This record gives sequence, structure tokens and C-alpha cells, in this order.
Amino acid sequence: ERWTYTASGTVTNIAARLCALATNGAILVSDAVAEIIKAGYALQPLGQQKLKNVSQSVFVFKIDQSTTTNIKPSKEQP
Repeated sequence: ERWTYTASGTVTNIAARLCALATNGAILVSDAVAEIIKAGYALQPLGQQKLKNVSQSVFVFKIDQSTTTNIKPSKEQP
């Protein structure tokens, strides 16, 4: 039996907007996520970004994949 669900809200919207903003395989994260992962990942600050349908601007970081060894390709297939 397979379950289906829908996630919605501010966090989901920010995640979608960061994915849309990312180019060339970049991984972008919000300041909230950056605070949690900063010990394990090199982060490049990109500054405040105004994201569509998000009331306040979000400080965005790019994960520096050239110096980060924790990132591995997903083994899952869509």
C-alpha cells in the first residue's frame, strides 16, 4: 500500500524557491538550514534574497561542493 501526501506552507515554499534559484547543480540553503549544517559543510553566503510568495527576504547560502566531502549522489531513483 502506498501513501500519498502533500506538504505545504512557508518552509516548503522556501525550499521550492531555492531549488528554482539554484543553477548548474548548486545546492542552496536558507540561513536556518545553514545554522544546522555549518559544522559539516563549507558555505558561501549569497546574501538576502527576495523569494516569490515569501513575505520576508531570506539569507541564502550556497554549499561549496568543491571543498565538501559529505555530499554524495543519491542512490534512490525517482
